[in-house]
Amino acid sequence: MEQNRSALERERSDCAAARRTYEEKAARQDALAYQNAAALCSRSCLGPTFSEYQIFQDLGSKDALQNERLYAACFGEISLLPPISVSCSVRGEHGEVYKTTLKSCTCKDYQVRRHPCKHMYYLALRLGLLSTVNEAAVMDAIDDIHAALGQIASERKDLAADQRSLAREQQKLNERARQEASVQKKFLRSLDTYGYNPDWLAKLYADFHAQFDAELVEHLRERAPWMELVHGDAGELVSLLQERGIEQVDAVISSIPWTLLEDSEQDRILRQVARALVPHGAFTALTYLPAEHNAGGRRFRVRLGRTFDEVLTHTTWRNFPPIMHYICRRPLI
Repeated sequence: MEQNRSALERERSDCAAARRTYEEKAARQDALAYQNAAALCSRSCLGPTFSEYQIFQDLGSKDALQNERLYAACFGEISLLPPISVSCSVRGEHGEVYKTTLKSCTCKDYQVRRHPCKHMYYLALRLGLLSTVNEAAVMDAIDDIHAALGQIASERKDLAADQRSLAREQQKLNERARQEASVQKKFLRSLDTYGYNPDWLAKLYADFHAQFDAELVEHLRERAPWMELVHGDAGELVSLLQERGIEQVDAVISSIPWTLLEDSEQDRILRQVARALVPHGAFTALTYLPAEHNAGGRRFRVRLGRTFDEVLTHTTWRNFPPIMHYICRRPLI
């Protein structure tokens, strides 16, 4: 029995000690909360109008009881019940003093109009009954910002997917270009083995186009009367079109021997093509692949890049010799 009584007393003593520790901790927490409330209120923009009242002079007091009451005022379940009766003297912009309440004012503006004057609004603002901030507009703006952020996140996600898709397509194009370059090298080596070098093929190309004289044009007119044929100079393309009432065209297709033309002649014809095309039009130039590797072919490729914003290439391998297609869009000159 003595052992049980001793154990019970020790348990009671431990409980009492724990309770005192808890109460001390709670008291410290309450004191900190009261001090925070006092500091919060002391930072309010009271101004000289209210500073003379003791209720505001005691802000930040170290008196625990006083701070407890301030804390209860800040966070307790206390509310004002109408009607709210407030009356004070308000000094106007020109030094006049008016007796002002939330219901009336002795200023001339209120006496004539019988609607709230600026002094009444000022009193309501100082009492915290009005705010200079349109809270509804602020919340709407915040909602708009959140919606815009969500839209941006969605667009970023879509853009990332598009970029990944574009990267995959670019890899395919690069692989195709490498394959075509490899095939071109093998083809040129095979031609060179039999003595058919690029200069020889370019000469053949030029001789073929030299056959397009007036006699051949007449022959084509007889065989294809539905086709409108013009025997003229490609360097005067714009004038040839205007003579037929055409200002611009959607497409121009050319198979003239570009690689054998002088630089000035290439420039002259390309300027005419660029002027003749509508902004969304396309220019397609056909050359033999082997001729692409001589000096004239390389110069022509450089001029296409200077004349058009986009230059794509495609090779028709089933033709002999293979044909290099240049597809050009968006003229720059």
